[in-house]
Amino acid sequence: MQFVSTMSLGALLVVAGGSLALGACGDDETPGTGDGSSTAAMDDSTSTPMTMTTMGSVDTTQGTGTVGPTTDPTTSVDTTMGETSADTDPPPVALQAYRFTSMYVRDPHFFVLGLGVLCIDVTDDVPTGDPSINEQFNTAIESDDPMDPDGNLDLNLMLLFRPLDQSDGASADMEFANGVCTVPPIECDLQAGTNPFPTGYLVMQAGTCLEPDPAHLSSEGYNPPPGTTTGPCFVSEATDVEIVTGDFTLPLADAIISAQLSGDPADDLVEGTLRGFLSTADAENIQLPPDIQMQTGASTISELLPGGNGNCAGHDDTDGDGWWFYVDFTATRALWVGA
Repeated sequence: MQFVSTMSLGALLVVAGGSLALGACGDDETPGTGDGSSTAAMDDSTSTPMTMTTMGSVDTTQGTGTVGPTTDPTTSVDTTMGETSADTDPPPVALQAYRFTSMYVRDPHFFVLGLGVLCIDVTDDVPTGDPSINEQFNTAIESDDPMDPDGNLDLNLMLLFRPLDQSDGASADMEFANGVCTVPPIECDLQAGTNPFPTGYLVMQAGTCLEPDPAHLSSEGYNPPPGTTTGPCFVSEATDVEIVTGDFTLPLADAIISAQLSGDPADDLVEGTLRGFLSTADAENIQLPPDIQMQTGASTISELLPGGNGNCAGHDDTDGDGWWFYVDFTATRALWVGA
């Protein structure tokens, strides 16, 4: 996942004057111990199952095909010497970029203490009527902060396919990236100071690419629950990603990304889910900015999550030594001007 600008999750969580006020988004600038197994399954009538490369603790068993494109050496003319030589570098691969157009944290939820006594769920519908975390995320995706505009949209999470082959059982390379994207007409590039996170993907024309693992989810049964992605769809191999903000870096281990392909070629990705594991150790080490600490009483990300040290919620959302995050999303094609 990635935030483009100096947006921080902590900056969304503010309780002041007895009511919740979610801070505005700024402008651009250890693997889990749970099961983590993907439930992707291939329709027996369409192909023969195979096993993709397993990364971390996630078993991505589904579909057919071989991860990673193959290329043959090409020949080129050396205009200096006038001789033909073998060029072993593969030819450029067509890149298709998709930018998140909506995102919703489904599990776990975030809780802060208001009025000194009320533990408030600020993830979706906030009792005070103030914008929720998910509302703030989507505002940042859609706009440039009017209080400090820089010509860029404030939140840009990108999926880069090299290329996107939509045929059943197809596989190739892809990356999750933190981007920087201009206000419409949108052009996107890699956020300065960050690196893309490479992985592979597999396409399934039928069946289920990814569904939530009940062992990962809160006992509270948050509504709505994380979505299920069905064919035609892609599912990535597990990889570690980082969500980089201006205030901290949020690492998610064993992350899997999946979405349904809308159209052929696909202009949109729907029914998407990104899931990844945030360890307790990482959550306790991620410090919130001083102003957010003063207003929420929480000094670390851990204190905002049920089961975290100092969190006000009366239940525990941890799975083993941390939290499995499920983030539902949609995405659409975007012009990528980077490499």
